[in-house]
Amino acid sequence: MTATMIAQLIEAGKMQWDDTVGKIFPDASMHEEWKTVTLWQLLTHTSGAPANFPKSVAFQSPELGAEATAARLEAVLDVIAEKPESKPGSEFEYSNVGFTIAGAMAEKVTGETWDALVKREVFGPLSLTSAGFGPPKSVDEKLEQPQGHTSVFGWKFGAGEEKDNTFIIGPAGIVHMSLQDICAY
Repeated sequence: MTATMIAQLIEAGKMQWDDTVGKIFPDASMHEEWKTVTLWQLLTHTSGAPANFPKSVAFQSPELGAEATAARLEAVLDVIAEKPESKPGSEFEYSNVGFTIAGAMAEKVTGETWDALVKREVFGPLSLTSAGFGPPKSVDEKLEQPQGHTSVFGWKFGAGEEKDNTFIIGPAGIVHMSLQDICAY
């Protein structure tokens, strides 16, 4: 969803695949190697970004919208202040952080929240009426929506309808939708 939303912004001339972290966040205190990392590298998992944020980020629960955007920017600035985990452009390493940085870049360029951008650039044009953010909710106790699980000391338990990624890493994956809408997407 984030890559599709950003592609829409690129088509509209608001961003470019070769936009760099240094260009979008010129006043940020960042490690020298982050300055030339491109949007393309972030979205193709070749930026050198770590796979995930520290656990302290995962335990934060900001509200979707402006609160999550502010927390996202803070988490991103903490990452880019440090040296990338590998030389940017040198190797593929799946990274939720890279997609989060790309989402923060789109927010900075447009002045809009990531979720508002996804609604406008992806959900709207494709008429994805069931699409939303966070875990899907069941209408009643029949649990017609799938739920994840969590493991505690080797035992697996249903995660419930409130468990999902923190909205801080929304650009890396908090979207849900029906099978019909997935097919339209």
